[in-house]
Amino acid sequence: MSTYDPVISVVMSVYNSGKYLAEAIDSILSQTFTDFEFIIINDGSTDGSLSIIKGYRENDDRIVLISRKNKGLPFSLNEGIAASRGKYIARMDSDDIALPQRLQKQYDFMEKYNEVGVLGSGALTIDEKGQPLKRGFIPKKVFISYSDLDIRANLLFSSALIHPTVLIRKSVLDRSGCVYNVKAYAAQDYDLWCRLSSFTMFANLRECLIMYRVNTESLSAKIDTNKKNEIVENILNGYLVDFDYFDPGLHLSIARLNAPSVKAFSKIKRYERLLKKYSENKWSRFYTFSNSIRLFLFYRKNYKSKVRVCFEGFRLLFLFVRGRCINAVLRH
Repeated sequence: MSTYDPVISVVMSVYNSGKYLAEAIDSILSQTFTDFEFIIINDGSTDGSLSIIKGYRENDDRIVLISRKNKGLPFSLNEGIAASRGKYIARMDSDDIALPQRLQKQYDFMEKYNEVGVLGSGALTIDEKGQPLKRGFIPKKVFISYSDLDIRANLLFSSALIHPTVLIRKSVLDRSGCVYNVKAYAAQDYDLWCRLSSFTMFANLRECLIMYRVNTESLSAKIDTNKKNEIVENILNGYLVDFDYFDPGLHLSIARLNAPSVKAFSKIKRYERLLKKYSENKWSRFYTFSNSIRLFLFYRKNYKSKVRVCFEGFRLLFLFVRGRCINAVLRH
């Protein structure tokens, strides 16, 4: 093991990922940015993943291996972060593929913008065979928000960062004392972003820096909706909003409108076009009614100006009334 402290610590937990593991490891070891350590936690794998990791470690001393019985992803990530020596923590999943300039581009951004503590990026989705998923003839991308304001508003209803793309400033974790919640299994990243929002700013790079694998065995395919709703409830309670009134299922559905039916998508786009000219303002690019709700709640929480809060409240009421009228038109 090297005696100097690397700039970036890449943290990856592995549990029975032998089918995709070599691709994931190769994609990190072939990064154009080379000043990193690669902490791999073998979380009790039984499929030969450990032997694959050991084979790579013999040829590259940047790999730091931690191996023990299974304790779950949140525990493994906390263990990896505790062992890290880098200025930044880069997350990586054992079934994804990082594009060659991922670390370099994220490092350059974080060095330029010291106020940002958590940085993500876009992602291209691939299937179990590594083939790009497409919407028509266009490669399918995971939708993200880019600015700190957009991300904070979207955190009211879902995670606004793609977990395996994230680069975290370790000093923010040390200062805040925040770690992954081991009880928030399958929603540990969402829970962490919500708590870190009190300590730092967020950003997402617009370009796609990883290939995000969608498969039936991945953790993202096993997300506990009840756990996510519980996190949403806690967030909304912090904004003094009645959880029962603010139906989380509705807003989680809005946030996941990636592939609705053609008919529904057409109606949504017509609705957005009609609303856009009534809701644009210099503070954001939001133009749907749901995003207006998010923005109103954000102002209510973060701004002391009653004038701004009242303005957003009246604008929200106007959009609601206007939306009811437009919906009536769309039904005909």
